[in-house]
Amino acid sequence: MKRIVILAPNYPPESGAAALRIGAIATGLQKAGWHVRVVTAMPHHPMGVIPPSFDAPKRYVRTEEGVEVVRLRPWIVPKEGLAKRLVSEAWFTVRTLRAVRTFEPDVVLASSPYMFLGPWGHMISRSVGASFVWDVRDLTWLYPRSAGKRTWGVDRVLAAWMRATAAHADGLMTATDGLMTYFEKRPALTLVAPNGVSRDRREALEHLAPPRFDPPVVLYAGLLGFNHGIDTLVEVARRLPHVTFRIAGDGPERGMVERAVREDDLSNVELLGHRTGRDLLNAYEDASVLISVVRASPVNRWTQPSKLWEYMASGRPVVHAGEGEVPDLLGGTDTVTLAPAGDVTAIIEGVEGILSHPDVALERAARARAYVRMHRDRHAIVDGIVTFLDTAANRKRPHG
Repeated sequence: MKRIVILAPNYPPESGAAALRIGAIATGLQKAGWHVRVVTAMPHHPMGVIPPSFDAPKRYVRTEEGVEVVRLRPWIVPKEGLAKRLVSEAWFTVRTLRAVRTFEPDVVLASSPYMFLGPWGHMISRSVGASFVWDVRDLTWLYPRSAGKRTWGVDRVLAAWMRATAAHADGLMTATDGLMTYFEKRPALTLVAPNGVSRDRREALEHLAPPRFDPPVVLYAGLLGFNHGIDTLVEVARRLPHVTFRIAGDGPERGMVERAVREDDLSNVELLGHRTGRDLLNAYEDASVLISVVRASPVNRWTQPSKLWEYMASGRPVVHAGEGEVPDLLGGTDTVTLAPAGDVTAIIEGVEGILSHPDVALERAARARAYVRMHRDRHAIVDGIVTFLDTAANRKRPHG
């Protein structure tokens, strides 16, 4: 029986893209006959609160759906404090050592968004004689400069370190083609494994009632972060006072949205807070249009927002404002309404076009749903990852 340790800060019952991705990989490996240990944090994202049923002083081990899960107590810091967040990530990273050394894995798989997990996973995999695979979803070391913060050259040092880690890995897995091309020197074993939608979730989305367009409701569901361009969404809402905008999510930009709603009296903006499961499905069902916004940035050209695939599976018309991979991928499919990143006027025209011609919008939504069924089936994606990791397991290194 092959043995794998997965190092990842997020894991179900958290419902973000990182948690869902790792949860699907872990259960897929377990069903394929692997002995799987996941080393993760106690659930706390994005609200910053550990549920009582998962709370413990330091760490604990449970078997969850056949997977052995080691949960470490996180140091929860303010979302806005970059320095503290980096220390918190590093603290989690070094504490994973014990769970790896006592398991004797064939493969160590480290997954972002915590960037230090990559180099750390590489180092400890060599110490236990395991193959090392890095799963990269985000280039987080580039975000501070992208956000206009001074880095004093630290970003260049981190970039060189991360590229070296990728070059010396036994396998490299990324969520998009752009992320793969960022790493100019790569191992021979690589895989682009995009995010997707599980069949159970897709079935639930396909059972939603058809959308209503009167009164018009636009929904954003996801993380409220700097790279998500939430300020653009607020400006769109300001210019469309006759449309209700609902925001389901939490994150560092929530305070900015709350101030704008309060100070500008944006009575058409409703903050729903973080929604999961049936509550999120209800929010989808009440929406006329689903919207995805991404800030214009060289880094964001390589991203594909995971929320987009769930949006498209819901049968609702979708507006996406961004640049790079998504318009390149979907531009010729006539499935979603595309607008340039940050272009408020184009986004407004997209929303109004959907509301003015709902029949045409619903035809596009049907094509979008079929696209997800064909190209973003999470089970098929995980099957490819299992095969990829099977190959990686055969590249074990000697201890040293």
